Amino acid sequence: MSIQAIARDQRKQAMAMAMAMAMAMAMAMAMMKHALSLYGKR
Repeated sequence: MSIQAIARDQRKQAMAMAMAMAMAMAMAMAMMKHALSLYGKR
Protein backbone atom coordinates (compact mmCIF):
# COMPACT_ATOMS: atom_id res chain seq x y z
CA MET A 1 0.00 0.00 0.00
CA SER A 2 1.18 3.52 -0.74
CA ILE A 3 1.53 6.20 1.92
CA GLN A 4 -1.34 8.14 0.32
CA ALA A 5 -3.64 5.12 0.53
CA ILE A 6 -2.75 4.55 4.19
CA ALA A 7 -3.31 8.23 5.03
CA ARG A 8 -6.65 8.18 3.21
CA ASP A 9 -7.71 5.03 5.09
CA GLN A 10 -6.70 6.56 8.43
CA ARG A 11 -8.66 9.72 7.64
CA LYS A 12 -11.69 7.58 6.75
CA GLN A 13 -11.36 5.71 10.05
CA ALA A 14 -11.00 8.98 11.99
CA MET A 15 -14.17 10.31 10.32
CA ALA A 16 -16.04 7.11 11.18
CA MET A 17 -14.83 7.35 14.79
CA ALA A 18 -15.94 10.99 15.03
CA MET A 19 -19.34 10.09 13.57
CA ALA A 20 -19.75 7.20 16.03
CA MET A 21 -18.76 9.44 18.94
CA ALA A 22 -21.23 12.13 17.84
CA MET A 23 -23.97 9.50 17.56
CA ALA A 24 -23.14 8.15 21.04
CA MET A 25 -23.18 11.69 22.47
CA ALA A 26 -26.58 12.41 20.89
CA MET A 27 -27.92 9.10 22.23
CA ALA A 28 -26.62 9.87 25.73
CA MET A 29 -28.15 13.36 25.63
CA ALA A 30 -31.52 11.94 24.53
CA MET A 31 -31.37 9.29 27.27
CA MET A 32 -30.54 11.95 29.88
CA LYS A 33 -33.42 14.16 28.73
CA HIS A 34 -35.77 11.16 28.80
CA ALA A 35 -34.61 10.12 32.28
CA LEU A 36 -34.91 13.70 33.57
CA SER A 37 -38.42 14.08 32.15
CA LEU A 38 -39.46 10.78 33.77
CA TYR A 39 -37.84 11.83 37.06
CA GLY A 40 -39.52 15.23 36.91
CA LYS A 41 -43.00 13.71 36.47
CA ARG A 42 -42.86 11.95 39.85
